[in-house]
Amino acid sequence: MAKKKVSYAWESFMENFFERLSYMQWHDGINPDVVLGLNEEEQRAAEDLLIESVERDDMWPTRGLAALKSKKAIPVLKKKVENSQGIIRLRNAFALEMIQQEGKYLPVIIEELKNNPSHYDRLEAAMNLRHFPSKQAVQALYEGMRDEEYLVRYHSSESLLKIYGLVPDIVQYDEIFSLIVTKTKEGKNTEEEYAKAIKLLKEKFKNKTFESYTNKE
Repeated sequence: MAKKKVSYAWESFMENFFERLSYMQWHDGINPDVVLGLNEEEQRAAEDLLIESVERDDMWPTRGLAALKSKKAIPVLKKKVENSQGIIRLRNAFALEMIQQEGKYLPVIIEELKNNPSHYDRLEAAMNLRHFPSKQAVQALYEGMRDEEYLVRYHSSESLLKIYGLVPDIVQYDEIFSLIVTKTKEGKNTEEEYAKAIKLLKEKFKNKTFESYTNKE
C-alpha cells in the first residue's frame, strides 16, 4: 500500500512546532496560523499532537491550540493554569482566553505582568494583553509602562497603541519613546518620566475608543 503523501501545510506545521530547535523557536518566533492551513483531518491530528505537547510543558503548543480555538484542549489547559507557575501558567491562560473569550483568565495574564519576576515573562504578558481590548487590560498596560525594565514598558505602550487602533510602533512617537528609554545618571528612569509618557499616550487616545473583546463592558 502506497504511503500517504504528506501535505506542504502539514510539513510546515511540524517544522514550526516540533522540528525547529527550541532556540530558533524562541529567537525567530513561530507562526501559529500554520494550523489554519491544514485540512480537517490534519487539524484533528495536529490538535492531538499539540495537546500532548502541552502535557509535556513544551513552550509553544498553546499558540497552535489558541489559533485552532480548540475546545478539546480546554481541560488540560485549565489544569496547567491551576498547577503551573510563570511562563507555562501565562501561556496556558493566554490560550484559554483566546479560545473562550470570556474574561475569566484575563486576570491571570495581568497578574503575570504585575508580579512575574522574569522581565521576559512580563513583556510577553504585556504583548498578550493587546489581544484582549478591555478596561482591565488597558489599566494593567498603563501600569506596565512604569515597569523597571525598558522592554516591558516598550511592549506595554505598543499593546495600548494596538488596542486603540493605532500602529503598534511606539518609536513613531519620539517624545514618548524617549521618556520610556531615557535613564538618569544612576541608570534608572524617574517616576516623573513614566507619568509624563503615560499622559502623552493618553492624549493620543483622547478621541478614540475600543470595543471590549468580551462585550461585557
